[in-house]
Amino acid sequence: MRGDRLGNADHAPSALGFGGSTQAAPIDHSALKAALPAINGPVSGYANLYAMHIRSGTKDDAEQIAELHTRSWLTAYAGIMPASYLNGPLLDERKVMWSTRLATVASEPDHARCLLVAVDDNALLGFAYLTVETDGRILLDNLHIQPEHKQSGIGRQLVYHSFGWASEQHPGKTVYLEVLRDNVAAITFYRRLDGHPTKEFMERFPAGFELPVVEYTWDPDIVRFLADNRSTTDRLVS
Repeated sequence: MRGDRLGNADHAPSALGFGGSTQAAPIDHSALKAALPAINGPVSGYANLYAMHIRSGTKDDAEQIAELHTRSWLTAYAGIMPASYLNGPLLDERKVMWSTRLATVASEPDHARCLLVAVDDNALLGFAYLTVETDGRILLDNLHIQPEHKQSGIGRQLVYHSFGWASEQHPGKTVYLEVLRDNVAAITFYRRLDGHPTKEFMERFPAGFELPVVEYTWDPDIVRFLADNRSTTDRLVS
């Protein structure tokens, strides 16, 4: 099991009628940039996106990340995952998971992992976590926004910065993620960012239940294209 199924999204749900044979509608790339929301002014759910800063995360962020990860699962997966599981020791599990993951994240010289956090002063607004898989692809394993800040543009900027890291550190590689098929809000978000479904399968979770999962993929040219939409004030130094 992956560390996550990307339970957060930056847009409200819409009816997709998504099934195993459904393909994402093609997007006109020439119109995509024009359709991206402006970041220099008021945005829904957050007063001013420029007050947000995206930086590389460290082990000192582990506790806040675990708390946000837990909040996100409780809100995004209600009605999808069994209530008995969601009401269990999620926070303790996430604290162990992130303290273990981030114990050496700041000292890795091979760029095999990337943790990005969106903050306003000391407040954690969202985070993204990527890893290089054995097949050479880049897995966007986690993407979460504080529930009260959805539809704010924070999620998009975290994706853009994630793709920036992927295109600069691992040029020519595809980026993919795995999302629960019933997580309509997240799927809507990924489709709007030109992700396309490449595989569907059943995932068995350690707690004993199974759920359908869809893999979404971004080809290298789209990764580079979306990376160019990073806010310039938050460009990360490699």
